[in-house]
Amino acid sequence: DSYARFKNALPRRLAEDDAVSIVYSGGLDHNRWRSLVDLADAAEILSKDGYKIKIAVMTGDIPAEAVSAMKNPYIRIYPAPSHEDVPAIFKGADILFLPESFDAAEAEIIKLSISTKAHLYMMSERPIIVYGSRETGVVDYALENGWGIVIDSHDEVELSNMVRQLIIDRKMCQDIVANGLKVASINHEASKVRDQLRRDMC
Repeated sequence: DSYARFKNALPRRLAEDDAVSIVYSGGLDHNRWRSLVDLADAAEILSKDGYKIKIAVMTGDIPAEAVSAMKNPYIRIYPAPSHEDVPAIFKGADILFLPESFDAAEAEIIKLSISTKAHLYMMSERPIIVYGSRETGVVDYALENGWGIVIDSHDEVELSNMVRQLIIDRKMCQDIVANGLKVASINHEASKVRDQLRRDMC
């Protein structure tokens, strides 16, 4: 994608101004939905300290086994965004959440996979939490390059602590955003990637 498309977009919030808006966009398969339930549990922990957390889950399909769990007071379900709407919606978030599975069998299946939303998150200039097994490709990518804060243990208390830290620690958020933009510029900027592909093919 092109960073310019994100830079020029006006943020569109999916939560009230007095709430902390956490956004996820993508599939719920490979047990990713269970990690979103952990995030909802973290939101409940934070609510006891007076934080108002709203989790927007933008997806095209909810697995049958996840339907009941997704009916959660902290979670709002939205249709998957269009290509044109992605920059504004992502920039309207306070935190972007990228969940993967902690199930060993599922992690093995996706250990070489990188989320197709990862670079879009980076270009959105919002702090990113990557939550899942370090055996998954996207968690490994974030650990290696620092474009997101990684939580690789199945722990909603640790998750709540990280959300709280991102709410109050502006410098930490700025560092994550800066690393994300750097990685996106090197690995995901469309014009550079296409030019490199042409050179490699030639």
